[in-house]
Amino acid sequence: MGGVVAGEFCLQDGRCRAGLNLDGIPQSGSMIASRMKQPFMMVYSARPGRLGASDAIYRRAASRYYRVDVDDTRHVDFSDMIFWGGPLKAAGASGSIAPNRAVELTRLIVRQYFDQELRGVRSPLLNGTQKVPDAHVREPSPSRAP
Repeated sequence: MGGVVAGEFCLQDGRCRAGLNLDGIPQSGSMIASRMKQPFMMVYSARPGRLGASDAIYRRAASRYYRVDVDDTRHVDFSDMIFWGGPLKAAGASGSIAPNRAVELTRLIVRQYFDQELRGVRSPLLNGTQKVPDAHVREPSPSRAP
């Protein structure tokens, strides 16, 4: 429940300056009816039936909302579990993306988002000047971003 908890943390703890959900389940809890001061990013895998599941909540709740979809991925592709293969791969827990590519994309997306929101370094990916195969920005950086 890490991604859902990230949203709740940003609502309840003043130390949060930006939140991110890596393909977590649809948002639940107090964020559904609350506004938060912080920006939030949702990164979706290509899991069938899940794309956009939390968009309405995050668009309304976050001060700025970002969304990135990553092709050929499933939930475990955003963790080190992608390198385990074997039964996880056979069960369809990971997508067809190469493990090293999944890690590369996750690092790029997360780093650029937090660099922008925490350090004021504008994200080429989020502002549309960097096109990245396999990663699609669906909710681009609003004009009020740093």
